[in-house]
Amino acid sequence: MKNLSSCNLLSCCCEKDASGDSLTILLPVAVKVNARIRYSPVNPSVPSAVMGTDDVIAWLEQWIESDNLTNGFRINAVQITGYGDPLAEIERTLEIANAVHTKYPWLTLSVRTLGIDGDKYAAQLHAAGVSRIELEINAVDTAHLEKIYAWIRPGHKTLRLEDAANILLKEQRKALKAFDNAGVAVSVITTLYPHNNEDHIEEIAEIMAELGSQNMVILPYRPEDGTDIFLPSPDEAMMEEARKLCAQHIAVKKIGLTTIYSRPVENQEMIPQSTKERPNVAVVSTNGIDIDLHLGQARKILIYGPRKDGLVSLLETRSAPESGSGDSRWLALAGTLHDCFALLTASAGENPRKVLSGKGIRTLITEDNIESTVEVLYG
Repeated sequence: MKNLSSCNLLSCCCEKDASGDSLTILLPVAVKVNARIRYSPVNPSVPSAVMGTDDVIAWLEQWIESDNLTNGFRINAVQITGYGDPLAEIERTLEIANAVHTKYPWLTLSVRTLGIDGDKYAAQLHAAGVSRIELEINAVDTAHLEKIYAWIRPGHKTLRLEDAANILLKEQRKALKAFDNAGVAVSVITTLYPHNNEDHIEEIAEIMAELGSQNMVILPYRPEDGTDIFLPSPDEAMMEEARKLCAQHIAVKKIGLTTIYSRPVENQEMIPQSTKERPNVAVVSTNGIDIDLHLGQARKILIYGPRKDGLVSLLETRSAPESGSGDSRWLALAGTLHDCFALLTASAGENPRKVLSGKGIRTLITEDNIESTVEVLYG
């Protein structure tokens, strides 16, 4: 998912299977990051708004139900992935998985993850309809992991890279076994980083096969914009040699990645738009600068909108309704925000989002700067 200010809220990035006529739609909805590759951008374009589950389903409907958008390809799978790791935001991931599986039970539903805490969530993910996990395994020893990763954060604390790498190795092996036991198929996704792990690829395949992985996908490293440490990309000869070595131990699968459709933000129907009746945006914040507060904790609501001269600015502050039972608090909040078309918050439960949406107010989850995000919403 791209930054709102760059181009798309969600663009259709798809993986083609070997037959070439079916697609896996990638839902890049996870934002929280628990590791960084040394050869990825230091300051990447972080998503500035997270779509609610209802919005994801509405967006997905456009692709599933429109042959025009898919250019004749057949959509047979959906994958929850992201800028971040879906298991680092497990409640949101389970909510989206449940919604997608309920709406489209015939689609193969998968999650791509580093695997941290996978053993804790394997049964829940299976119950939510996830039938496949793509486990990102770039090394199976700490020496190679330390070459590839700048940092790994298995929990809330930053650890020494050597200690964190050891934890990651254990977490990935526990996760693979737990997913296998839960009836979730596991594919290993390995990126070939020249001078880092090309001498290690076969060992990864051998160990992953022993642990129960069904197959392996080997992807070539490709430099990204904003990267300050570059590697050469592996040529096709290096890739074929890696696949040949790994195929002695595990089935090696080839996929293609394609972006078949993209729509600018100003034409993106999923971005809420101001109207004559609802010209304003509501924001919850602790400091008046950042969107950094859970909706349930808000006591004051900042109201942004166009002044008489047309400039968008802070218009006023309103009191949030007191805590109440059931939907009463959120219905009261909808009344307070009767002139707002969107609400910006760092976090919100499914129930308030649904109540507010039913009253014409879209909830956008973000942890960005207030002014820049509001400016994007007003184009």
